[in-house]
Amino acid sequence: MKIKRSDDAPEPLCSQAGEVAPYLQNRLSAEARARFEAHLTECAICRAATQGAAPVIQTLATLPAVPMRDLTADILRRLPADAWATAAGAAPRRGFAPWLVRLAAGVVLALGLAGAWVALHGRRLPEARQEAARAAAVHKGLAWLQTTQESDGHWDPSKWGAPRQYTIGITALALLALDNARESGVARTGDDAARAGLTYLQAQQADDGHIGPAFSGLPYNHALATLAWLHADAAARTADWTNHCRRAVATICACQTEAGGWGYGYGGGDAVNASVTVWQLQALLAAQARGFVGLERTITRGIGWLVRAVNDQGWLGYARSGDFPYGYETMTAAGLLCLLRTSSPAQPAGTVDRMIEAVLTARGADGNPRDYCRSYFLVRALDLTRREEAQRLASRVRAGLLATQDARGGEAGSWPPVDRWSSEGGRVYATAMSVLALNDRPR
Repeated sequence: MKIKRSDDAPEPLCSQAGEVAPYLQNRLSAEARARFEAHLTECAICRAATQGAAPVIQTLATLPAVPMRDLTADILRRLPADAWATAAGAAPRRGFAPWLVRLAAGVVLALGLAGAWVALHGRRLPEARQEAARAAAVHKGLAWLQTTQESDGHWDPSKWGAPRQYTIGITALALLALDNARESGVARTGDDAARAGLTYLQAQQADDGHIGPAFSGLPYNHALATLAWLHADAAARTADWTNHCRRAVATICACQTEAGGWGYGYGGGDAVNASVTVWQLQALLAAQARGFVGLERTITRGIGWLVRAVNDQGWLGYARSGDFPYGYETMTAAGLLCLLRTSSPAQPAGTVDRMIEAVLTARGADGNPRDYCRSYFLVRALDLTRREEAQRLASRVRAGLLATQDARGGEAGSWPPVDRWSSEGGRVYATAMSVLALNDRPR
């Protein structure tokens, strides 16, 4: 028989709640960790406890060890010579000794000044600690990515839990993470890895402009490779680079459907969906930012399709408004990022505001990082809104990512492939998307 709890009754304690701290501190065995992660998908209590404790444990881990000073000797040295007169046998005075009044006043003043300093600067301390934790996590993630790159410049997803046919897209994601960290100043390493990866991708472009093998995932491979080229370091932007980029961008434009979006067929006649469309728009917007011209009409039509697929509550549908076969959080965050990056006239008034309110109240608002694609699109969109509540949510999502980075063995620095997209992207995808979400510079 279930006993109904009153509204003010405390939450029941799960028998596995004691695993939260060891899990966040990476003190569980691989078997115990896998069991607890499976438990997190079913237990709201442990999930909430993990999300709440993650930023605390991360902050404590970054604090330097500062030895404490014993101030007793300093205080005694500063006391007047007659301070101990009563103790030595002198007649006690009535009232408080002048030195004691001065000492008390000094303490009160010091406490007041300390309180004022904390009020002015105290909020910055947690932010600074999280920034330090984020930078450390990004460095570790990038180091893992560089050690797993193949000698010819690509990343092999089949070694890390994903099909080899997504090699192009996975390699591009890793390159985007490396380039993102370099541009933002978080890391200065990875130049050789980036050059090798870009050279590999250039060799995969066919005569018709497509990048990668012909299968349903071609649009993802192509758009991600195009993005990696467009975000390449300035030193790589040669005439050959421009030629590859122009052909890749032209292919995206040619594959746009009459409806305005893109589909898996990538031949112009396939059914449109938001998942493919948002990546093509990301590539076109990056090309436009790099100075490529003649893209306004294609971008406007793509944005127009996205807007028509948004319902009255602000959720972006998969194939049409109200269509959510894979949930609505990830697609809505991805579509919002596209809309925030353009001032296209295809955006009716109020659409962006509805979408912002939608992502702020979605299930993703709990900061659960177990969808790396959602985490990436969400924090990037939230960063562009510049709203205080949006920044708080972005901070929670990033804290969740910090808490789930692996810290042991050959997987140290990477993120576990545990979300719904990991079967196609594997550990390299999980790590690259996490690094991109944790870093500051938009992608």
